[in-house]
Parts: sequence; structure tokens; C-alpha cells
Amino acid sequence: MAVKKDRPSEKRRAALKATEVHRTPKISNITPIQRYYTAASNLLQRFEEAAKKNRLDDAYVFGLRFAKFSTDVLPTHDYYNVKQPAYVSLRKQNQKDLQKVIGSLEEVVELMDLEELERREIQRRQEEALRKIQEREEQMRKEEKERAETQDLINRLNQLNGLFPDVPTGVGEEQKNVEIKKIPSVKAMDDVDLPICGLPPPIPFSAGNIQPVLPSYDSVT
Repeated sequence: MAVKKDRPSEKRRAALKATEVHRTPKISNITPIQRYYTAASNLLQRFEEAAKKNRLDDAYVFGLRFAKFSTDVLPTHDYYNVKQPAYVSLRKQNQKDLQKVIGSLEEVVELMDLEELERREIQRRQEEALRKIQEREEQMRKEEKERAETQDLINRLNQLNGLFPDVPTGVGEEQKNVEIKKIPSVKAMDDVDLPICGLPPPIPFSAGNIQPVLPSYDSVT
């Protein structure tokens, strides 16, 4: 068994119907039935005007009133089923208008369904846009928090650097170069005049005698 699916405008129409529950008029047999047919015609005219101007809620309510009045109220009048031509003509015209209103009411309901679908789509888009805005705002707050934490860390590192400054780069290398420059090269040492006053005299060699004559250091002062 197929499950009946509610139409998009179901709740909307139910709310409109609820306002009409206690609005069913009562008629009196003392009042000529022609006056009630005139009242029905006025409802029909208001229904058609509302439908033409696309005032769907008004059209739906006026259509319901006309249909209920024509089917539930008018037949209770004593002159409703009178066979006289004038009364028969009024009754037939009312029944013809009733069929027309019932068909037009279905068109009104279809338009109400479309309106509800459009409203739901608009609401969905608005909610989606709001969700994206909220997500973006949350992302921006996180990024701002991360930037603040990063800046705070940089500030603390700068404070530590102020308390413990780094050794300038290249100082050790420059000191090494200075020490190397202080050591004279071998060539430079050859050009230096060393004092010879404290050196022993040269060792003499005699021909055919290779024994060296050692000097006496007793006389050296």
C-alpha cells in the first residue's frame, strides 16, 4: 500500500483551514434563498480576484468558504430543492460555480506548493550561507589566535636575545688571523740580523789533519 506523501503546502493549508472551523454561517428559512445565492456569488468574486492577483492564501480561504457554503449550508434552506424554474436556475448556476472553484482551488494549491518549495530553497541557501560565514569567522579567529601566539613567542625570544646577546660572527677567525700574522716566515727570519757577540769562534781545520781544534771557553767572558 502506497503511503500518502504530504504536499509541500500541507502545513500552510492546515493552518488556514483551522481558522475557518468556526466560521460556518447559519441560514434562516425566513430569509429568501436568493440572498444566500447572492452571498455565494460575492465569495466567488472575491476568490477570483485573489487568485488573479496571486494572493494565494486569500484565494484558498475564499475558495474554501464558497465550497463549504455551497455544499453544506445552502442545501439546508427549505427552498433549495424547489422545482420552480427561478430556483432551479440559481441552484444550477451555483453548482456550476462550485465545480469551477474546486478546479481552481487545485491550481491554487499547486501554486502554494511551488511557493513553499521556493521558500524552502531560499531558507536552505540562507542557512548554507550563514554556515559558511560562521565557518569563515571561526577560521579567522583561529588564524588571529595563531598570529597572536606567534607574535608573543617572537617577543619573548627578542627579550631573551636582549638578556643574552650573541657573540659577533667572525671574531674567532679574526683573532686567529692576527696570531698567524705575528709568526714571522722563514724568509723573514733570514733577513733578521742576529747578534754574534756571544757565539763561539769558528772551528779551524788544518791541512791533512781532520781533527778539530776545540776552543777553550775558559777565556771567554
